[in-house]
Amino acid sequence: MVKHNGNLRTQRGLALIESVVALGVLGMFVVVLLGGVSASARSIAIARENIVAQSLALSQLEYTRSLPFQPPPATYTTMPGVPAGYAVEARAEPYPGGDSNIELIVVTVYRGERVRLVVESLKANW
Repeated sequence: MVKHNGNLRTQRGLALIESVVALGVLGMFVVVLLGGVSASARSIAIARENIVAQSLALSQLEYTRSLPFQPPPATYTTMPGVPAGYAVEARAEPYPGGDSNIELIVVTVYRGERVRLVVESLKANW
């Protein structure tokens, strides 16, 4: 004959509570893990945009230097092959030193409507 102790019900109740607590802890761990993955994905996307913007700006700068000198203020043509979603603008501004044979080249890279990067360099008419 098996004796049933009144503690059996209590033990079952404790097991249920322990299971619920364990699931809650596991759920919090999953939420934190997914938050970290999401933040990493955003960081990677921003880094990728920065790399593309830097590459576009430097390529446009070299392309602009290869074009004939245009007295400032002027706008230079955009290089071919700009990826979709990006826009590049190159303009010539007067050199602050006042020499008309030197101009300040300002290259602006846009991602959508937002300015992503601005790079400045000099170009001389020699």
